[in-house]
Amino acid sequence: MFGSFCCYRGSMARADDDCPIENITDDALCPIEKLTDDALLIIFSFLTNEEKCKIARVCQRFRRLAQDGSLWRYIDVHHALGQQIKAFLQRYTCQATKYLKLGHVNHTILQVIHHRCPNLLQLSLTMGSGDTDLSMIPTNLVWLYVALVKEESLQLQSYSRKGVQIQRLWEAPLVCLEYLSVKGGIINDMVCERLSGSHALRQLRFDYSAITASVECQKDILRQVEMLEIHDCRFKSSDAFYNMCDIVGHSSNLKGLELCDPSFSEPLPIGSISLDNLFQAMSGHCSLVLLSVNGPGFFTFREASLVQLLQNLHDLEILSFVYCQDVGDQVLSAIQVGAKNLKVLNLFGNRCITEAGFELLRDHPTLLALSVGSCMKLQPLVILQIAATIPNLILLGMSTRGQDIKIELAQFESEHPNVSIEFSYDQWVGQVERITQVVSEYEMKQFIH
Repeated sequence: MFGSFCCYRGSMARADDDCPIENITDDALCPIEKLTDDALLIIFSFLTNEEKCKIARVCQRFRRLAQDGSLWRYIDVHHALGQQIKAFLQRYTCQATKYLKLGHVNHTILQVIHHRCPNLLQLSLTMGSGDTDLSMIPTNLVWLYVALVKEESLQLQSYSRKGVQIQRLWEAPLVCLEYLSVKGGIINDMVCERLSGSHALRQLRFDYSAITASVECQKDILRQVEMLEIHDCRFKSSDAFYNMCDIVGHSSNLKGLELCDPSFSEPLPIGSISLDNLFQAMSGHCSLVLLSVNGPGFFTFREASLVQLLQNLHDLEILSFVYCQDVGDQVLSAIQVGAKNLKVLNLFGNRCITEAGFELLRDHPTLLALSVGSCMKLQPLVILQIAATIPNLILLGMSTRGQDIKIELAQFESEHPNVSIEFSYDQWVGQVERITQVVSEYEMKQFIH
């Protein structure tokens, strides 16, 4: 692609030529060589990491510019192998590097990062098989994502049987850390004790992790975070899960909570995990902005306890209850009373909501995204009729349940061109992630740019 840019009078400048670019007359240069270094750096900034490496082989000038620190603030090489990563990092990382996304990392690569990226703010890495030494992680990080098991292990759910023990953690407190996400591994007392020194920690997420830390060690962390996400994690017992919920429920700092599909060492009957105490604890003082519960067959609660909570959540903007059979018309009535600033409502798979209850969403002034797919008591035509009355709606998730409503859909789309209809739940979730305003201010690229 860039080979022709350095051609002059039928020959090509190479990185190892004796004659430098500066000695070539202006008439001999092709147009791109007449551009200033600053202009070329702007052009190069639009290239991928792989393309930047290629242009470094075109000529001496391009090699010098390709190694400029301004081009390597954001680096994503998570598909590269260990030796390739090490060689790449040793050549291109520098003090200007702010974000790194790596895969198959070992202790040696972390040492390279530690010495070459003193100003690193965001780090995303997948540890190599059998290597869980995190002692060389830079201590000034603001955003950290660590995957301790491979994706194929997660799919086989081998994490739930044996887990992955972290060998060594960071030696100094991550005092600037505001966001931490861990996939896999065992969250024990050692992990919590190290995290207790991260007083700036605001967002915490665990996926497929075994949470074995004692109640006392969890308290200091869970009471300071504003956003807590627990996805597909394993607990020793139901009491261990309830103890965590008790800490979370009495946290005055909590702004967002997501609970999804827990598992337990002991076999439990379906619907034996009650969230009533959690809802009652939060209803007294909590100012949640986000509440999400996804646990088909696991969670149960009295609708009255959720209603009491929602009536007090005046700042709530995102509410999601997926496959929760205890959500009915009273919940929609509570939304109308308390959650008047609601922007996203996800009721996918809830079979107790009737058309009479759904009518309560008519003319909702702030709702932007709504999902009622697989709500068996709601007819598709009724869904379209109510959606047509919501003035700011831009995303609707629904299912046709085999009914032919092509004419009605075409009419709705012509009358409401700003509303996107998704029949796939996954696509609806993807759209929500793009439109919602309640996201981490430290999302990877957004923070860097």
